[in-house]
Amino acid sequence: MVGVDADLLTGARLLASGTWRASHEAFETAWRRSDGEGRDLLQALAQLAAALLKWSEGHLEPAATILGRVRGRLEGLPSHVSRVDVETLESTVLELQERLALREPAPAQVQVPLEDRADAPADRVAVGTPCPYCGERVTVHVEPTGMSLERYVEDCPVCCRPWMVNVERAADGPTVTL
Repeated sequence: MVGVDADLLTGARLLASGTWRASHEAFETAWRRSDGEGRDLLQALAQLAAALLKWSEGHLEPAATILGRVRGRLEGLPSHVSRVDVETLESTVLELQERLALREPAPAQVQVPLEDRADAPADRVAVGTPCPYCGERVTVHVEPTGMSLERYVEDCPVCCRPWMVNVERAADGPTVTL
């Protein structure tokens, strides 16, 4: 649906500017017209905006409850829905939950991890894998071609602990272990 995509992009732009209420309205408008996995994603995004609004107003307990619902809704979705990298969004929500639990101030903005196929580098592949330390599912971006075996260090975007990233490239694509 073209309208849903337009409202999704509008909501994402508003979320990135910290305009929580307007972002919620855009996502909710799209949610009402959608179905399937896209509907679940849009509901999670509308709830995320609502949680951020509550947090920014100092209502920490309701914000924590809503963020928990967002995470629960995202966990049942595939890794990519409606051009949104759901795994990265899940990591973002987890980070927000941790910051809220520490009673940090509400963030000024939150980015929805959108895939823009026109802008995405053709030489990078996103591979989902769990962090060996915190267990959260994370996305590692690797080049599909290159040395058959490669190793490098990268930090977990959730718990910030360093991983040894092992990339094995084969004819059917790269595999990543941490």
